[in-house]
Amino acid sequence: MNTRLISRLEELSKVAAPSCFEHSFQAKYKKDLLSFCKDVNIDSIGNAIATKRNKNNHSIMMVAHADEVGFIIVNISEKGFLYLKCIGHIEPSIVECQHIDIYHNGTVIEGVVGRCYCHEKKIDKISELWVDIGVRSKEEAMKFVSIGDYAVFHSKVITLENGLISGKSLDDRAGLVVIEEVFRQIDSTDYDIFLVASAQEEIGCRGGAVAANRLNPTICIVVDVTFATDYPTSNLNEQGDICLGGGVVIPFGANVNNKLQNLIKNIAIDAGISYQVEALPTSSGTDAKTIQIVGEGINTCLLSIPCRYMHSPVEIVSVFDMEQAVKLILSFIKTVEIAQIHLK
Repeated sequence: MNTRLISRLEELSKVAAPSCFEHSFQAKYKKDLLSFCKDVNIDSIGNAIATKRNKNNHSIMMVAHADEVGFIIVNISEKGFLYLKCIGHIEPSIVECQHIDIYHNGTVIEGVVGRCYCHEKKIDKISELWVDIGVRSKEEAMKFVSIGDYAVFHSKVITLENGLISGKSLDDRAGLVVIEEVFRQIDSTDYDIFLVASAQEEIGCRGGAVAANRLNPTICIVVDVTFATDYPTSNLNEQGDICLGGGVVIPFGANVNNKLQNLIKNIAIDAGISYQVEALPTSSGTDAKTIQIVGEGINTCLLSIPCRYMHSPVEIVSVFDMEQAVKLILSFIKTVEIAQIHLK
């Protein structure tokens, strides 16, 4: 499984899909899913949804978001420099001096992010930075790009030591690879199984809620990344102790059905699956926060993959943690008796 997960993560990370511009990614992803599932659709908001029907009154929906953070061109100066706004949350200091790919009418234009060479000036706003594509004027720039074009970090997936993977958009392609692997391995269950590659998570967790409203699952399993805290400047008393390679993270607190989370934890213990526990005193910032309040309420659980350097071109995840997530979801689906769990 290790090699397959890495290969798939690298493949999906290459495709740009900032929020509201997921169409190219979802078209490719639908084609990929059709190779092993006949029932795949893209809905009006841009979710890709695959279905395995088993003619049961109960269903399980697995969700991971397809979109990533990125940028949109908001202005072009008279000298041809481009100005950006972020799609989703990105710290301005991360953006400076990066390579980015700009998507214009099916063509990719490469650019670099510049700034004033002044060591004492801290970058507070993305508007203080500009993109240089090597042109001399606005007229020349507009031959290659337009206001409204989207962009993402120019990055590639690399393999580090100890099974660690680094690249852009691992938030949440790592989660998407996990639920796809689960979906591939499930031949038949007592329940309908839905796989949802959700759209627009990074700008308000929109697509997951739309999918839940349409499918009305009995249980929803959201798989996303969470902040790893195993780096030099972290404060474990504030952030908790979450490490790469420590296993899948089972959060407790907000946006989840804590009874379900506890059941999942017990399954992990019984199956010998490596896991970590995270406290969520407030919003999880994932699709779980909107899915749980759809309709009369959806029984929602959340599993997380630890991630260093989130919303950057060098995010890092552990393939071991992804494998543990796959094993835990498979164990949950195979053993859970939905009709016997009094969740509502």
